[in-house]
Parts: sequence; structure tokens; C-alpha cells
Amino acid sequence: MRLTKTDKEAFVHAVMQDVPEVDYKDQARKKAHAALDAQLPKEVQAFVKKCPGWLNEDFTHLPGNLGVVCAVRPLGGFRPYHIRDTMPELWEELKVLADVDTAQSSRRAALKSSVMGVINACNTLKQAKERLPEFEKYLPADRDGNVTAGLPVANVVADLVKLGWPKSANETVEA
Repeated sequence: MRLTKTDKEAFVHAVMQDVPEVDYKDQARKKAHAALDAQLPKEVQAFVKKCPGWLNEDFTHLPGNLGVVCAVRPLGGFRPYHIRDTMPELWEELKVLADVDTAQSSRRAALKSSVMGVINACNTLKQAKERLPEFEKYLPADRDGNVTAGLPVANVVADLVKLGWPKSANETVEA
């Protein structure tokens, strides 16, 4: 059986799913959120726990590719780099997490590229099984020459017609 591009991409995805990954972004968001919440008066902290979503939230940036964190904002809101400007110790801790996250992402990207190179060298399932016996559980099942077997089949046109497709030029859609 010939391996299709989809087979190879699914193989790489399956292999990469089994490579452990630490969620540094989540760790950073939790740490930043806790620090921002700790700045609030005790009464406000209790109210936020009792009635989540009732107070306006604002975002502030985290270092590197860690993204942003959204927390209950003080009067006037956060500046984009509120943590960097008001909590330098926390910012340094988050920078370490950002550096570790970036390094992990780079290693995973290089590994993914290597795995893709290995499977791209195989044209058939037989070749892949011979060359990559330790990865056999990630390879697709033999389709016995029937490339379309197992693919989801749906009558898309019939579904579109049920929903009024094609819309005529003078017809408007009501919400």
C-alpha cells in the first residue's frame, strides 16, 4: 500500500503526541494570575471567588511567547506590561519559564522535522515497517489497495440544499 501525504502527517502527529511536553504557558498564567489576584483587597478577592465573572477583567502581557493573562483589574485597568513594570521579581521568574518554553518548542520542532524526514523516505507501508519497526504502532492499517476505505463520506450537497443552498441573488438571510 502506498503511503499518502495524509498517512505520513497522521504518523508524525501520532508520534509527537507520545513525546512528553510540559505546559509552561499554563504554569506562567497561573503564577501571574495568582500574583495579580493577590494585589486585590481581601474583600474583592472573596467577592471574585464567590461571584466569578461579575467584575471587569483586563489583560497584561507575559514575557516571550507565553501570551497574556486576564485578571480582575484595578481601577484604571492594567497597562500592557503591568507585571514587568510593577512586579520585576515575578517578571524574571516568568522570563525563565518563557526561555524554557521556547527551548522546548525548538526541540519539538526539530524532532517533528526529523520524524517527517524519516517517514517521507518511505513510499509504501511495507518500506515503513521494514525501516521503522519500532514505530509500527503509529503506521496506518493496510487498506488492501482501497485508498478511500475508512474515509468519512457525507453527502455535502444534500446537506447544503437542505439549508437553502444555493441562495438566490435577491434572497436575504434572516437571523
